[in-house]
Amino acid sequence: NQKDNETLYEVNRMGSSEALDPQNIKKIVKKTDDAKLFMVDMFDLHIGGQAHKSARARMVFDFVAKTRNAYTVLGGDIFDNANLEGQTNPTLSKVIPYYQEDYLESLPEVRECLRENKIIAAVYGNHDGYTNNRTKAANISMVKSFCKRNNLPYAEYNLLLQLVMPGPGGNDITTNIGMTHGSSKTSLVGNACESEKTKFFNAMRAANLDPSMLDIIKFGHLHIDGQINFQIDVPVRDKNGKSLPDKTKSLAVISE
Repeated sequence: NQKDNETLYEVNRMGSSEALDPQNIKKIVKKTDDAKLFMVDMFDLHIGGQAHKSARARMVFDFVAKTRNAYTVLGGDIFDNANLEGQTNPTLSKVIPYYQEDYLESLPEVRECLRENKIIAAVYGNHDGYTNNRTKAANISMVKSFCKRNNLPYAEYNLLLQLVMPGPGGNDITTNIGMTHGSSKTSLVGNACESEKTKFFNAMRAANLDPSMLDIIKFGHLHIDGQINFQIDVPVRDKNGKSLPDKTKSLAVISE
């Protein structure tokens, strides 16, 4: 039951680190029978926007749809409803914001992903609504509408994704992934990483969750050019979040 696997932690106060994100977090549990997964997370698609690359986006959706153990999370700025103060001009959009949801749903590759339940969830970004202030409810309306139309879970600001996979000896192992769109004001990658980590940790602590359970935090927003590849080894944890002694798992990350 999808509802049973979602937990929303609401906190009334705001973050303190140059944040535009309220400190709330949603936990979603995804259980799979696959011991290995391709997580092809898509940030900053800007569907229909001035710089949107339709052919590339469709290629990635097609890969997710046709690869048995591939899934995606839409990581914010799915759409492109910028205002005139933003870096993109909405009057130059390839698809006007009013029709962007319909356009996304019309793509055969996206429809196949929806049919095969390959889109785990969506996170809101700063271009996904009618204002340029992410703390206003109106700014989440486009993604919220798209997710409700397609019965998809969504996280307004921060997502704790728990991937539960079969492990050695018949024991399930859990990978804990923090996801947020990002709202850092810096273009320096190191500073942005520290800023987003601090905000996500604050959101977890406010919800009485232990940040040390996280294996990785993912965010977008910066539009970094080029490709960054790396691999990290993280502890293997049981269903209660306890590390299993002398066991690690590898997360291979390709960012482009």
